[in-house]
Amino acid sequence: MHKCTINLNEGGKVKKMRINHTMWSNEIRQQVFNSSIFAGLVISNLNHTINNSCNTVIMPDEHALNNGYYDKTNDIEIVLDRHKRGTCVINSSDIAKVQSDSNLCNRIIEGMFGYPMANIIDNEIYDFIESSLYTQNVGANGGNYADKNYAVIRNAIQKLDESNAPESDRYMIISLKQKNAMLGIEKFVSADKIGDSNVIRKWLFGQIYGVPIYIVLNTYNRCIMFHKSALAVCMAPPKVRSFTDIDTHETKIIVDIRYGFRILNKDYIVKIR
Repeated sequence: MHKCTINLNEGGKVKKMRINHTMWSNEIRQQVFNSSIFAGLVISNLNHTINNSCNTVIMPDEHALNNGYYDKTNDIEIVLDRHKRGTCVINSSDIAKVQSDSNLCNRIIEGMFGYPMANIIDNEIYDFIESSLYTQNVGANGGNYADKNYAVIRNAIQKLDESNAPESDRYMIISLKQKNAMLGIEKFVSADKIGDSNVIRKWLFGQIYGVPIYIVLNTYNRCIMFHKSALAVCMAPPKVRSFTDIDTHETKIIVDIRYGFRILNKDYIVKIR
C-alpha cells in the first residue's frame, strides 16, 4: 500500500470539488503502464477489451484461423488475479486545483501511483519468470557476465535463435547488481550513445550485440533475455473511491488495481544464471 498527503494551500480559498473517479482511473492505468518496464516490452495492448467486471482476458490464438473456421481450443486465458492498493490524501479545498491543472494532476498520479505500482508489478513479473521451471536457462549460478568471451550472453541469443524467435523486439533485463558487470563488457553500448530520448525515464541502460538492456530495481543476481511475444500483461480499469473527512477537510483517495500476466511462449525466454 502506498500513502501520501498533499496540501496545496496557498492561503486563499479554493472552491471544493468532488473527485472525478473516471478521470483518475484512466490516468492511473496509463501512468502505471507508461512507468512499467515490462509493460513496454511485452504484449500489453489488450487493456481496451477489459472492463471493471472482467476477471479473465481471452487472447485468441493467432494460428487458430483455419480455412475460415476459428478454433477456440487454443485460446489463451490471462487471469486478473493480482491486486494492489494505493492511497492518497488531499486537502479537500485543493481538489479543484489539482483536477483543473493537468500537469499537476499527472505529476501527483505518476509519483504516488504510477512509478510505485509499476515497480511492484515489474518485480512480480521478474519473480514470476525467475521462478518458472519451464523457461530455458544458460550459464551457471553466480556466473561472471563480464568474462572476456561473453559466452553466456551469446548462448542466450543462440537459444532464442534456435527457438525461431524474431530478431527484432528482443530485450534483456538486468538487476542493479549486474550494472557494474555490464559496464566492464567491451561489446556493451551505453544508453547515451544509442540516441533514445527516453533512456532515463524508461530505464534503458544500453545494449549488447544489438539487444537493448533494461534495469529492474531488484536485488537478483541473474538476467533475463526474451522476445516481446513471450509474455502478456493486462490490467483492469483501476477502481477509485474517495472519502471526505468533515472534521479535517481532507479527502482520502483509495485506488485498487487488478492485473495479471502470463507466459505465452516459454521458448522465447532465457534465464541467464
